Amino acid sequence: MEIDSGSRILIYSPFANWPFHFETELELIEKFLVKGCRVTLLRCSGKLPTCEPNPYHQESICRLCKSRNAAGIKWIGKSRIEIKDFYHVSKLQNAEVDKLYNIKISSLKDLTKLEIGTSQIGLAALSSTISLLRDPNPEINKHIKTYSI
Repeated sequence: MEIDSGSRILIYSPFANWPFHFETELELIEKFLVKGCRVTLLRCSGKLPTCEPNPYHQESICRLCKSRNAAGIKWIGKSRIEIKDFYHVSKLQNAEVDKLYNIKISSLKDLTKLEIGTSQIGLAALSSTISLLRDPNPEINKHIKTYSI
């Protein structure tokens, strides 16, 4: 695909703590800028309650990620790109998420049925849990409080 000068490019870059991904994203941003494109970078500003590289939301890891992100943006040149936080949750959406804490989940089947609208969030939570635990059949009752699934 050919990208023309003046094209608008959106880069989703949630995890600066994953070096190979982040550095590749920075290289792509630079290539697009050199071609004359307008680049918007969607990044995490530490508001996520949890994330894959920092599942327990340890402040030190979050600070390191934000620091790596800031260093990458400095290398690119902050004035050359538009930077936005990708995490925007309305009060209504937050209330919908809060309702999930009242749902009883006692099996993998219960978890996989969990949806908000058409989003299969139970499957998403299970996928992240399997990746974190490296267990394709985690004991839900053992992990539900620990990993916020």
